[in-house]
Amino acid sequence: DEAADAVPDHVALHFIETGVEFTYRRLRETAWRLVNGLMSIGVGRGTHVAVMLPNIPEWPLTWLAFARLGAVTVPVNTRSAARELHHALDDAEADYLIIHEQFLPILAAVTQPLPRIAGRIIVVGAAGEGHRRWSDLVEGFAPQPPAIAAPGLDDLINIQYTSGSTGLPKGCLLSHRY
Repeated sequence: DEAADAVPDHVALHFIETGVEFTYRRLRETAWRLVNGLMSIGVGRGTHVAVMLPNIPEWPLTWLAFARLGAVTVPVNTRSAARELHHALDDAEADYLIIHEQFLPILAAVTQPLPRIAGRIIVVGAAGEGHRRWSDLVEGFAPQPPAIAAPGLDDLINIQYTSGSTGLPKGCLLSHRY
């Protein structure tokens, strides 16, 4: 916010592969739009949302929106197999999943039920039946903050999974302070 106020037209994010850039103003506005879109579908403070995205603009935008909202990010390794994806979703008690369309076959290969995320899958790219499109949670929503309290420094922001070299990956709980 301080950077967006001081230098709104300076580049905050630049994606080398695509050349996509976000100024501080655009970054702030898009993050607030996404906060409002996420709230419209029930994501709120303390909601656990798994995110399986490559290095694309939607990833940092999603993380910033969760940080503002007080939702908890559960990053999922994009190299995960179906078994590993299931473990992360189940172990972290994910309520939603944001996934890139290229990883939908991995999700489809999950054979054990995931009732918590049923009907709560958000896709970056083409969304199949029963899934929401990430872009629909940005388009048409206000770029201003809603009337919500900011998360506290000791509130959970991330459940970061270990590599699992000695067994199944374990979730490390990280706060806003961290």
